[in-house]
Amino acid sequence: MATELHSPQAALAKPDEYLLGELTAAASAMEIAIDGLFERRGPTNHEASNWASEIGHPCIRNLTYCRINWRDRQPLDIDALYRVEAGSDEETKIKHKLERAGFEVIMAQQHFTWPEYKISGKIDGKVGAQIMGKKVYYPIEVKMINPRFWDKLKTVDDVRTSRNWWIRKYVSQLNLYLFMDGAEGGFLVLCCPGKRPRILPMLPNYDLADADLAKATLVNKHVLAGTLPEPMPYDPSVCGMCDFSHLCPQLKALDSSWVEISDADTPMLELYVELKDAKKKFEEVHAKLVGDNKKPGRYFGKNAIAGGIQIESNPRTMTKYPVPDELKAQYKETYEITTTSIERVI
Repeated sequence: MATELHSPQAALAKPDEYLLGELTAAASAMEIAIDGLFERRGPTNHEASNWASEIGHPCIRNLTYCRINWRDRQPLDIDALYRVEAGSDEETKIKHKLERAGFEVIMAQQHFTWPEYKISGKIDGKVGAQIMGKKVYYPIEVKMINPRFWDKLKTVDDVRTSRNWWIRKYVSQLNLYLFMDGAEGGFLVLCCPGKRPRILPMLPNYDLADADLAKATLVNKHVLAGTLPEPMPYDPSVCGMCDFSHLCPQLKALDSSWVEISDADTPMLELYVELKDAKKKFEEVHAKLVGDNKKPGRYFGKNAIAGGIQIESNPRTMTKYPVPDELKAQYKETYEITTTSIERVI
């Protein structure tokens, strides 16, 4: 009778698969347990005042929802809870580092109010700095920045003029604190994982304060009257991140071409935009190194080799048919096509 032989790999296959299944179940249990550490609270009562951290939001209707419909605010998803935690942890670390370096930080989470405009907020603290020969305490605000935007945010003006509204509002927040505190200046501290923090000096911006106070005044009028302002024109970068999108007619009025994106497709969309961003970078470098006949790059038409990389150029004969415009016009046809683009808006 023939003896059935089993390779060592085959003998180990089932135990390994079983172990992997057990490890996967344990990993899932750990993730669920860690997620459960977050204190799940309902929406914060927001009806009494406009928050300084939100006044830079571009939509007056959203700011009014925050006051009138605060109970209906959609809760943060689990990833957002981790981002908030990371920001809070970074704030604590930065303040500790400042103190260890000899810069005293006081009034952490000090509450400020501006009763006239019904604005309130809590500053991250005030840091003591030697200014013109004397120690003065200035408000600081610490913000975590996504690595994707880090290189573009080197000054307060870069933050104030960012194409991303949630970044722009950081300046509005600190600016209001400067006015509420009567401070002559302050510091916006930007943090990014694996990067040296940027401590950006900031002076009060009167034009920005006027614009934000005008928004607060308008919101206060609607709150007093129990009314809502008209929705802003639909903007995916704003409306797509709105905590009150389930209430706003702007989203409900979208035509039938707007569909829900399945959770399964989200990772693929993320990969798509990452590859698209990489392609843009590739094209920039390609233009510098290679280029084309109209705009030759550094090595266009050259042959070279260095470090295991070869540059090779091969002349080719091409054929073209220069047809007169008047002859092209005789064959002109108009037809309709659909184009679809996928872009990152936030």
